[in-house]
Amino acid sequence: PLGGWPVQHFAGVEVGSRFRVNVGLFNGDHDRAVTHRLTLYAADGTVAAARDLTMAPLESLQRRLEHLFHLEVGALPAGTYGLSVVPLDDPDSGEEGRCWAWVSLVDEVTGDPTNWW
Repeated sequence: PLGGWPVQHFAGVEVGSRFRVNVGLFNGDHDRAVTHRLTLYAADGTVAAARDLTMAPLESLQRRLEHLFHLEVGALPAGTYGLSVVPLDDPDSGEEGRCWAWVSLVDEVTGDPTNWW
C-alpha cells in the first residue's frame, strides 16, 4: 500500500542447509527515520532472536537472516520460523510507522529465490 505496511508477518520461514534466508526492508518515508522492531519466532512460539533497527528516509537493505540479527550462519537450529516486522510509531510526532519488508528464500542448489511480500 501507499506509504508501506503498519506491520508484516512472515510464516513458514525455513532455516536449514537447503535454503538461505534473506530479509529486506525499505523505509519509504521521505522525511523521517523509522525504527523497525524485528522478532523471529521459533516453531514453538518462543522468541529466537529480536532487535530494533532504525532506517533513514528512503533507506533500503537486504541481509541474510542470521546477519540481520547479528548471529553467525548456523547459529539458528534448522526448522520453521516466523518473522514479525513492526515499524514503530514516532512517539514525538505521533506518526504511524510504515515500511515495506520482504523475505527471500533462496534454494542453495539451484539459486532460485522465492520472495514473500
